[in-house]
Amino acid sequence: MKRKAAGPAISVYRKVAAGVSDAWIRSVAEAAFKAAGAAGPAELGVALVGDAEIRRLNRKYRGKDKTTDVLSFGYGNGMLGDIIISVPQIRRQAKENGAGFRRELAMMLAHGCLHILGHDHAGKLEAARMFGLQDSILKRLGLW
Repeated sequence: MKRKAAGPAISVYRKVAAGVSDAWIRSVAEAAFKAAGAAGPAELGVALVGDAEIRRLNRKYRGKDKTTDVLSFGYGNGMLGDIIISVPQIRRQAKENGAGFRRELAMMLAHGCLHILGHDHAGKLEAARMFGLQDSILKRLGLW
């Protein structure tokens, strides 16, 4: 009998409250990895932060002195990377888009996972593939 490959070990770090469980965050990330065809054991960190923290990181690592919704840092070698999400920014975007907070948070978490797995949206074909995967993840989770 074939043994199923273990999925990523996902650690959640909370600097702000988000109103979702660690299990829910893990289920979204796992759905993203499955949709993207990622296999094998690995580690992923997900940090839920405020605007000041993500702005500081965005300025330090991307040279952009502004708040953003999600930052992804891929590492490789068994450590997939870290995803940093600004909960206040996600709440604002959910309100602006007329979407629920969970849907917006899931979308940005899936987006970050896909970036860590090597997907990008710089070109039209890349964007179509990445956003198609992102939509399929939300559908799989019942959020689209």
